[in-house]
Amino acid sequence: MPTDSILQQLRDIHVPIEPGLWPLSLAWWLLFLLITIIIVGSSWWSIQRFVYLRPYRKIRRQARDLTAQFDQGAISVRSYVVGVNLLFKQLIVTLDKEPAAMKVFGSDWVTCLSMRFDEPRFLIDFKLCFGIDQYRKNTEFDGEQLRELVTNTLFKVKPKRASHA
Repeated sequence: MPTDSILQQLRDIHVPIEPGLWPLSLAWWLLFLLITIIIVGSSWWSIQRFVYLRPYRKIRRQARDLTAQFDQGAISVRSYVVGVNLLFKQLIVTLDKEPAAMKVFGSDWVTCLSMRFDEPRFLIDFKLCFGIDQYRKNTEFDGEQLRELVTNTLFKVKPKRASHA
């Protein structure tokens, strides 16, 4: 058989057209849906976390501002103690919502602070600062130690972790 006649018979066979990208298959739609759900979920989680942590960032900022005023000599040590104590109260009573903290004062308040921050120096070195003795006129405070305590507690304040029984 001649080769020309064989080629003449094959003339009607064409190479098929490559499939287009659209419409997509079901697997691609599911992948896009999964990616969209992940993006929306992570965005929602980030916004909720940002809103939840806002009061703690505010307390950290106020503590830094108060410490800066103290370092510049704009406020006295006693005013610094009162301001720091108010920030501690705002944190424990308002944000942590400790029901017992609303009624405590004196050494019980110092114990509450010590337990919240896991800082034993509240009970040893700072009993005068945050206990009842802070209201006596002749009470002297160590501003540098107090500044270090504020740096270790209020500058790094985060939500209290839930205790597991």
